[in-house]
Amino acid sequence: NAEQTTTHPVIAAPFIKPERSFLTIMGQSPAKHIEKAVEKDVENLDFRGFGMKKLPANIGQATKLKRLGLNGNKLKTLPPQIATCESLVVLNCFNNQLRELPPEISQLPALEELNLMSNQLTELPRGFGGFSVLRILDLSSNRLTSLSSQIGYLTTLKELHLGYNKLVELPKEIGELIVLEKLMVNHNELSRLPVEIGRCVCLHSLDLSQNHVNILPPDLGTIDALKVLKLAENKPLHEGIYDAAKADGVRGVKKYLLTPEYDKVYYEAMKAQQEPGEIDYDEGPSPVAAAVDELDYEEFD
Repeated sequence: NAEQTTTHPVIAAPFIKPERSFLTIMGQSPAKHIEKAVEKDVENLDFRGFGMKKLPANIGQATKLKRLGLNGNKLKTLPPQIATCESLVVLNCFNNQLRELPPEISQLPALEELNLMSNQLTELPRGFGGFSVLRILDLSSNRLTSLSSQIGYLTTLKELHLGYNKLVELPKEIGELIVLEKLMVNHNELSRLPVEIGRCVCLHSLDLSQNHVNILPPDLGTIDALKVLKLAENKPLHEGIYDAAKADGVRGVKKYLLTPEYDKVYYEAMKAQQEPGEIDYDEGPSPVAAAVDELDYEEFD
């Protein structure tokens, strides 16, 4: 007897032109699509481009669903019932109008990838650190001005994307992400990094481009795994860091950060930041500013 294999159906929603409604074309609402998905134990449900303004609450009945695509809609929030999608592994919500998330979202026990890029989030909900197996979190291109300390509870994270927000600092709890491999914080308002970042011993790639970073914590130099460091358009970047990067790339920067000379530089800079007015960074263009946009380095073994 030939061995039988079980196939799991995929229900894919067609792209709907803005001038034509889903009801006119298909004769069924998104809720009906979800009903069919539940009946057939569908694992992949794709609502890309539906023009949905609200995700039906019966999504919570799709307990076999592993991948849900909601990108390219007009969603402003998600129903709390989504928390009962106990098998959901990948949730794509990018390119919507999300302004808030239900606290229940962190109760998804199997979620590994959460893409919230290109929305209108200004903060994360209470309990957001409750995800137990989340590996990839994309919050880029939102309106975040701060990152809650609860980010430190996401200890399974390997990739954290925070680019194109308005973050002025990162919480010290970022150091709890001990398996983090990629941290993207480009195009923000950061002036420095917490020293605790040195505890991210698996960090391979760090993008700090287009911020206001002048100095780096010496602890960054202790991360052996760090091979990619992007510092483009940080003005005024400390001249010693710039020279080290030009001379020997990432390796040179890490080595310089661990020197007694830089330890003194860092101490003085931190002291100045705590006592506004001692150092004026607006006296004129930095001597390294002209070429700072070239500071994207990759180190290869």
